[in-house]
Amino acid sequence: MIYCKPCTDPVSPHDGQRILIGSVLQQDLCSDVLAIDMQLEALAPSNELIQWMAQHADQPEAFRRSYIQQLSTQPEHWLILLDYVRNGNLTLLCGSSSQLFYLEILAGFLEDELENWQEASSPVCYADLNRLN
Repeated sequence: MIYCKPCTDPVSPHDGQRILIGSVLQQDLCSDVLAIDMQLEALAPSNELIQWMAQHADQPEAFRRSYIQQLSTQPEHWLILLDYVRNGNLTLLCGSSSQLFYLEILAGFLEDELENWQEASSPVCYADLNRLN
């Protein structure tokens, strides 16, 4: 299960791995206080994409497509998150509740990728290989 919440929300026993996506603006908050297991700034939308969204708030679907395209080019940053989801819960954290919208996009992307990876490793995918033996 993937949860999305601001990093200042209370820790829950159901959180599993707590991953901060992006950065926290409050410099006085440290990872110990926030109970963050890992920080992945590279998975946050690019500054250009955030600026574009601020100017085109009426086009959330275009933002979603662009963000997913950005994520698609960075599997080295999100593949580990699939392992966390396979083995338990994952909580994606952001600096403020106004950033939850992109965590929800990331969570959907990860769920789709997890489904794709599970389908790729199914016995049906290897049926032709079994006939060769």
